[in-house]
Amino acid sequence: MSTCRVALIALLWLFAHVSSASAQSEPELPATRAPGIEHRGKFIGYVPAHLKRKASQRRVEFSSAETPSEVRPVSYGEQVIADPPLPPGVSGEVIDISEDVKGGKLWVGDSSCYWARAEYLLWWSKGMRSPPLVTTSPDGTAQADAGVLGVPGTTTLFGDEDLMTSARSGAKFTFGKWLDPTHCNGIEVNYFGLGNSSDSFNAGLNDFNILARPFFDTVGAAEDSRLIAFPGLVQGTLNVDVSSTLDSFEVLYRHAGCESWGCHLDWTVGYRYVELNDRVRIDESTASLTGPTAGTTFDLFDQFDTRNTFNGAEFGLVGNWDIDPCWSCETVAKVAIGGTTYRSQIAGQTITTDAVGTATTTQGGLLAQGTNIGTVEWDDFSSVTEFGLTLRRQLACGLSATFGYNFLYWSNVARAGEQIDTTVNTSQIPPGTLTGAARPTLPQRIDDYWAQGLRFGLDYRF
Repeated sequence: MSTCRVALIALLWLFAHVSSASAQSEPELPATRAPGIEHRGKFIGYVPAHLKRKASQRRVEFSSAETPSEVRPVSYGEQVIADPPLPPGVSGEVIDISEDVKGGKLWVGDSSCYWARAEYLLWWSKGMRSPPLVTTSPDGTAQADAGVLGVPGTTTLFGDEDLMTSARSGAKFTFGKWLDPTHCNGIEVNYFGLGNSSDSFNAGLNDFNILARPFFDTVGAAEDSRLIAFPGLVQGTLNVDVSSTLDSFEVLYRHAGCESWGCHLDWTVGYRYVELNDRVRIDESTASLTGPTAGTTFDLFDQFDTRNTFNGAEFGLVGNWDIDPCWSCETVAKVAIGGTTYRSQIAGQTITTDAVGTATTTQGGLLAQGTNIGTVEWDDFSSVTEFGLTLRRQLACGLSATFGYNFLYWSNVARAGEQIDTTVNTSQIPPGTLTGAARPTLPQRIDDYWAQGLRFGLDYRF
């Protein structure tokens, strides 16, 4: 009986010793892999020292007999590079192999939660058409023919062409935030604005002997002109200023789509607002040199303003390609569907000052009369489409330099120059009273619009 008892005690001691040794060599691992999240085959977060994780199935194979003393894969987003780097003169390629990575802190994926970008814009936009606004004629032209369209020798000095076609500067700002650590859902806000684009015409007393503003007279049923300068009859100055601004604002929800081989495709949905403002203003100041009005001055202006505002729902795709650890490329395609509100405002005024200094102010200039002066609004269905391409170069600490191109197309807009009616019923010019056709009118012409150009900026992710 004592022998059996000794044997039993010996077996219990042996089992306890083996169990203790096994526990020391194979520590029990926790059931969870915190702190981190497994997503799309990537471990987002820190890899604890007691866990083993398979690295990307790659190794570096060298074509030279001389290799670094230690080569280990290092995760860089979705890329695996050699660390330390290859020695000078040694080339290599990546082939499939598996290797364990143990201990330490290892980031797999992007740890940033926010992104912000500021960019300088150098863009061009579709020009604005306008009718002929300023004309001249050769010296010696008869008064009745001076500056009249269709008469041989008449030259258009301003208008009847695309205006504001030169490059202009602007700025774009982007800010976004991921709503979860796996970067599946995010919010992004975009704003860009183009600075004032302008064209102008200015003529003084000594610039042209004959200077005129052409129009079609419904009373005489023929082309006519208002003379600004004509030898011995009238002298004066004329200024025409044309300007335009463009602004856009977006609020988008961003959701991660498919991902493969360094390519990420996300989709966006949200709200877009776009605003385009145009202005055409014509100022003239003339003095009569002869006849019963000798010594009388006339100061008048015509002003045409349009404001286009688009509101719509926007859908888009954002693609990112990791070219290498330092370079990446992004493409964006968006389309917004909604409505555009057009607002046209026309104003005009004439101040007449006689030879003794008495001034009289009346409504209306030349192309802005009581028949078209005022504000009109109307709506129409339209769409805004945008395409963008961005090349990003990573610098350091989440900061990158960006270079890109954008193209924006707006299907329906009202331009100020196209709301000018050059047909005038001269019977209403003060002190007269309108008789016959109510001209000029508001044409309510609609056209498409585009803007495109380059972007240079800095991108920061944190």
